[in-house]
Amino acid sequence: QLLFGGKVKLILAGVLDSGAALRTSLRAPRAAMRLAPSAVRNGGAADAAAAPSSLRMCLPPGMDACAALAFLPSDPSQYLVADAAGTGAVLRRSRFGPAPSPLTYYATAAAASASRDAMLQRAGEGGAPPPVAGPAASGLVTCVEFCPHAPTLFLVARDDGSLSLYHTACERPLLRYDLALQALRCALWSPTRPGVFWALDMSGVLYAFDLFKSMQEPVLRHELAHLAPDVAHAHGGGLEGGGVLSIALSPTHARSGRAGGPAALLAIGLSDGQLSLHALSDEFGQRPAKGRDEQRADWKRKLRELETFAC
Repeated sequence: QLLFGGKVKLILAGVLDSGAALRTSLRAPRAAMRLAPSAVRNGGAADAAAAPSSLRMCLPPGMDACAALAFLPSDPSQYLVADAAGTGAVLRRSRFGPAPSPLTYYATAAAASASRDAMLQRAGEGGAPPPVAGPAASGLVTCVEFCPHAPTLFLVARDDGSLSLYHTACERPLLRYDLALQALRCALWSPTRPGVFWALDMSGVLYAFDLFKSMQEPVLRHELAHLAPDVAHAHGGGLEGGGVLSIALSPTHARSGRAGGPAALLAIGLSDGQLSLHALSDEFGQRPAKGRDEQRADWKRKLRELETFAC
């Protein structure tokens, strides 16, 4: 139980280490998961050599830094990690043993096909496997976001202005949207409406998608005037009033068409400490007016439709 004025002791901390010396294994050493008895007796203050203070997950060989990270909702022992080198690839790894296939999610179908051909060619020649990043480079991954309504779907935003929808069983994107020349800063699924998700680029343009209405393009493109780019800092990604850091949606349980229900809010956080709040219409913020069973049936049909694009 936590109380104001009480004491909190740190027992075990976890970090994702990007050092080159720890890239040889995908499984954390067993010793790093033990806590020396002296650490408990001394209130957490113990010799670092006797009690390793961190549980380390090692990056794959050839990856120097992590650009984005997300754990699989269906299995927290597995995670997706994006390379900060700008290859556009997203890697699937596991804390315990090898991760299931596919191990790499590519930015385009062409990159996935080229990597598969190179792998077959190298296998026939008896050579080493191809690099995990694939033969083609794309934009730097800025965000990885899983769908709360279907744990097998996730979004990947990149700094080349593209947004891709993936299925965990397919290495190429199911849907890809080339939205703008500006980098996409973040992407977010709606917590109340299945099939609705958002994306925000560094120029202050907000995109809304609804898979039930269109799978080819966003259903809404809205320029936020107070987030207009500052010409002097446009190349560095800066925005007048502060660079975009993140977006978040407020939860709401009201249904569309019901009067007096609270409006859903979209919050945009800026690097200068400002918070921009926007009220959403019922079309994007409230739960559908139809019954829950009918809503689930519609979502299952849409999932089956999306799975036809999978590998």
